[in-house]
Amino acid sequence: MEAVTISSVYAQSLLEGYVLKGYNPKELLRSLNIPVQIMNNNRLRISTLDFSRLSGQVITTLRDETCGLLNTPLPLGTLETLIRTGFSCSTIADALKQTSRTLNQIASSIQTAPIEDGTSIRIAHVVLPMTGIVGHYALENTMLLCQRIMCWLAGDFIPLERVNLKHPEPRFKQEYQYLYYGAPVYFSQPENSIIFSGEHLGLPVCRDRNDLGNLWTDTQVKLLTQPKRSSSTSVRLRLWMEKVIRSGETPPLLTEAIKHFSTTEQTLRRKLAKEGRSFRQMKEDARRDMAIYFLNSNRYSIEKISEKLAFSESSAFIRAFKQWTGMTPLAYRELQSIKPPPD
Repeated sequence: MEAVTISSVYAQSLLEGYVLKGYNPKELLRSLNIPVQIMNNNRLRISTLDFSRLSGQVITTLRDETCGLLNTPLPLGTLETLIRTGFSCSTIADALKQTSRTLNQIASSIQTAPIEDGTSIRIAHVVLPMTGIVGHYALENTMLLCQRIMCWLAGDFIPLERVNLKHPEPRFKQEYQYLYYGAPVYFSQPENSIIFSGEHLGLPVCRDRNDLGNLWTDTQVKLLTQPKRSSSTSVRLRLWMEKVIRSGETPPLLTEAIKHFSTTEQTLRRKLAKEGRSFRQMKEDARRDMAIYFLNSNRYSIEKISEKLAFSESSAFIRAFKQWTGMTPLAYRELQSIKPPPD
């Protein structure tokens, strides 16, 4: 799911520690060709690749894999160590336990506790943020990476039964729908935890050394944009939507999705609802993200992008894009310093 975009709210949260340590975030954003407006426009979105580049630069500069957000830095190489730990395990259940122990040995500001509740495993997280940090990026990213690492080790989508967060419900709660792949997220809970269903805990760790070697290039991007294949209805549908939009031959219609997946409308809607999704919202999100993807790729004019996204005319696309991001496609391109291709 390479075209998925990330809200500027997460970029702002990511940069909190960087700012508190005296660095200029606008200089960093300009050096990466990322619009500085993401610091104050909560409707702007950036690509997963740009977000990963931003995260990587902050981590490298601060020499801290929690981006300067916690009381004590997390040493460089921790993520690689956790992946190697999981790689040496035989099952996902074993990988969850072993990576939790390894993280606890390395980190002093993050502690995790794998708790077996009948057939499921609950991973409770405790983090100690640095004074002055108001966001929850370090906590949420640690929990997210725990799931993403397990998905990579299994070579498939591993859904969460639920996500518990101690902090109150934020105004951008809809962003959590993708963050945890549609798992139900509950706020103002007594603990921070993610719960893995027992039906997936016995899955084998199926990666080989070639897979491991390939992961070290753009690790964050590969973890964030996976899975490329999945048993999840919403993930499979999102991958299909991206493919259809790229082809430009037809919009991702519900009738076409039903044919492609050899199912009925009622069954598809029921399965999506079970994962906290709807076809309409997924189509809207896919069109928004693909619009940003096409703009960033600098291959198409505004008119051509409008056509590929199946808008009746360019003006309709411009209105939709402004509703999504607060600005026109042309203004977004100018922010990105992207020269539009000739018509």
